Amino acid sequence: MLHLIFYLSCLCISFPAFAQGYFSIDNRTRSKDLSYPIFSNGHDSTTSRKINEFLGLSELAILPQHYKNIFEEITKDGAMGGLYGRKVIINYRIHSNSSELLSLQIYSAADGMTMHYWTNFYTFNAQNGDRIDIQDLFSQTGWKQFKKLARKKRIKAFSPFRKEWAINSDEELYHTYLSQDFDDYYIIDSTIFHNGINIFPKGSETDLITEFKYSEIKTMLNSYGHAIFEGGTDSLAHFRSNLRPQLMKGMIGEQYPITFILAKGFTSDANDYAEISAVYAYDRYGKGVSLEVGFPKHDHVTMREFSTDKNQDSCEITFSFTQTSLKGYWINRSKNKRLSLWAKKE
Repeated sequence: MLHLIFYLSCLCISFPAFAQGYFSIDNRTRSKDLSYPIFSNGHDSTTSRKINEFLGLSELAILPQHYKNIFEEITKDGAMGGLYGRKVIINYRIHSNSSELLSLQIYSAADGMTMHYWTNFYTFNAQNGDRIDIQDLFSQTGWKQFKKLARKKRIKAFSPFRKEWAINSDEELYHTYLSQDFDDYYIIDSTIFHNGINIFPKGSETDLITEFKYSEIKTMLNSYGHAIFEGGTDSLAHFRSNLRPQLMKGMIGEQYPITFILAKGFTSDANDYAEISAVYAYDRYGKGVSLEVGFPKHDHVTMREFSTDKNQDSCEITFSFTQTSLKGYWINRSKNKRLSLWAKKE
């Protein structure tokens, strides 16, 4: 119940969701609960398209340029799979919209047998559309220093409500979070913010956020990081991010163009298993095809296309992958047709 009350309170905050900046924002709505941004820039349509396609596949299961009603697929019954049914809330907040970067968060809620709430955070290079992983901004030594600094700040920030925990799994999650989780970040001006809302919904909003000012971390940054925080617009287009997930373009059967996103993946603390998820779309149609979680071994994985019909076999994709590319085969339901598949970071 605490989770529900806190999360709904976040969703009810009035956000400057469609404030304009380097990118113009078309604020698409279908109801008070469904609000989503489409970005454009008259001087750089390629970068805007890349960002829209990445977000569209990740949040709406579509390539948005193909849909008049962008909420069509994700609000269908069973769209989220499993217990979660469909998305019933989508809302967003823009943190930065400058010539250096676009940083935002998207809130979602799904109904079904149980309600599920989460927030995804995204930061993009405004000059080439790459998703920026926070590690991209630090030198090798600086990244190690940053993780130590982050651990200290998190221990201090989260201490007020640790005593309220009564479940051992919460304590285990806390220790994992201290050392491993850096996905949920955003940037405002010269400060990096990290939000723990997805892992620790029991704290207040101020408890959940740790911040890192440029003056604290400037000696830890690499040239990419300095360009972001010091306004190096001219050079930013040349800095590329190669950590998953990134937008990939490729082909199936050398005749069907596709857009593909392969997630970063998850590895257990003991390194005894790993999970990875993915989504892709045929560029001609734009409807996302979600792949069920796969368990890679030696950078190779076989994944089944998600289907709401459990009585019907699903198509499969089997491939080897790196941070920026994948190569393998698409296999039909009857398992009697195999087409080559490849994709690489755009």
